[in-house]
Amino acid sequence: MNLVSPVILLVAIGLALFWLPTGARAGEVRGSLRHYHFAELGDAMGRDRHTDLSLLRLTHKQRQTDSLQLEAHLELSRLSPPLISGAVLATGRANNYLGLDQTFSRTPNQQVSALVDRLNLQWDSPEARVIVGRQAIGWGVASFFPALDLFSPFAPERIDREYKAGIDAIRIIVPRGPFSSVELVGAVLGDDPGDDGILSGLWTFRTGEVDLGLMAGKYHGDTVLGLHATADLAGTAVHSELSFTDSSSALDALAGKASFWRGSIGAMRLLREGLTAAAEIGFNGFGADDPSGYLAVAGSDRFSRGEIGALGSLEIGASLTWQLHPLVNLTTAVLVNPRDSSVLLLPYLGYSLEQDAEVVAGLSIGLGPGLDSLGRPRSEYGLAPDQLYVAYKAYF
Repeated sequence: MNLVSPVILLVAIGLALFWLPTGARAGEVRGSLRHYHFAELGDAMGRDRHTDLSLLRLTHKQRQTDSLQLEAHLELSRLSPPLISGAVLATGRANNYLGLDQTFSRTPNQQVSALVDRLNLQWDSPEARVIVGRQAIGWGVASFFPALDLFSPFAPERIDREYKAGIDAIRIIVPRGPFSSVELVGAVLGDDPGDDGILSGLWTFRTGEVDLGLMAGKYHGDTVLGLHATADLAGTAVHSELSFTDSSSALDALAGKASFWRGSIGAMRLLREGLTAAAEIGFNGFGADDPSGYLAVAGSDRFSRGEIGALGSLEIGASLTWQLHPLVNLTTAVLVNPRDSSVLLLPYLGYSLEQDAEVVAGLSIGLGPGLDSLGRPRSEYGLAPDQLYVAYKAYF
């Protein structure tokens, strides 16, 4: 459902970026330009395919009064040709109620679109912070396999994590002390407020040397309870998440998933100066134990709306980041499905040209069996296309 016409969209952009009421403090328009070139090395027909993705994002924060602030992000994108396999590595968006997006052109050769990814008002007082409108919200502490972030989590294979997709929400944050707060979120992530509504709360606090969070809420009709914890153990940062979902879906009940658990546990450590390692194990009771169940998971609402980003019930993610030079960083990430022995390799090399520009190059390589003779998947990451990409990023 598109509730906002292109004309209203342009008016919203104008108000967000340039409206200055009497007495307001002028904000500053900043942003970034990111251009990716993806080369898919052999599709199902044995052909190489190439895709260019350009993303121009304008960001604006404007202080209306001492307690009122407006935030807006406008993203213009061009995908040529409009192949999705490469683009999902670099960008993503949430399902939202308000239609603050517009496709201006779509042909077999290119797609040109605009998206208002942030458009909110924030009111601050000593007692609470209230944010109304499209905004980025991230709960939990997981890096690869989130169990508490059910708003617009990054996909495990996402290589560009600078901007989290905004959602249409009302958010209230009440501080409870130096290390404690209560956060309430009401949102609609889809066309139907009844089916796609979210009402949830998160209480974060510290006990001893452990930071904890307790979450409870309704998500798309489901009841979800969860918790997360972080601590430092002898120089190693450890984190964990756990959630329980009582599903409201009749299809889930028929599939034997009327309720399920999901969670993750991970660690990060500085091995030596310039070398950092991280690892995480995730389990998902909604995922499939073997390839015969992958199609059902991939066709579910949870997967299509991005609530879960992996097909398997058990996943492993790890990364190693090495600063080769003050201007050069090498990151090697790997995703593993141990149940079907498939692997996704994601090496990434970044070179800083100057303070506000960077050139990057990387690979996405899937290892594992592909489709069988009937077109059914035999592994999860064996289905991923092998890709080479290069990118230029500039910030202003």
